[in-house]
Amino acid sequence: MKDQEHIRQLVETQLSESPYFVVDVYVSGSRTTPKVTITLDGDNGIGIDTCADISRDVDKKIEEEGLFPKGYVLEVSSPGIDQPLKLVRQYPKHIGRQVRIHLKDGVTREGKLEAVDNENITFQEEIVNKANKKKKELVTATVAILDIDKAFVLVSFK
Repeated sequence: MKDQEHIRQLVETQLSESPYFVVDVYVSGSRTTPKVTITLDGDNGIGIDTCADISRDVDKKIEEEGLFPKGYVLEVSSPGIDQPLKLVRQYPKHIGRQVRIHLKDGVTREGKLEAVDNENITFQEEIVNKANKKKKELVTATVAILDIDKAFVLVSFK
């Protein structure tokens, strides 16, 4: 959608000198009252105050450009805990945490994220020992980013 891309460019320009980045921009709802949802993240996370500041700036730009003359609803937030990691840039801050990876071939894998580069993620996966089914062992696994359909950070309440 043309409006989505234009808004994405507005926000990316605004954030170009900051540690924050756009994860997603989505325009939904009716033509009379569209809803603009912008999801932001940062290399070390992003707080609610920062989201509010960016929301005010984006709102001002949208108004100045007259993108939605009949009005709109704007929501700017960080990705929720239930949201998948969508960009390679989101992975590094989760090193040391458990992740569940759904691959494009339908296989799901889980482990502790150890390393990330532009092409692969590496994690420690617990697998059942073939000789002794009661024992589990840690194995280092590497998966190509391009093979990942969705990846989620698992929250531990321990």
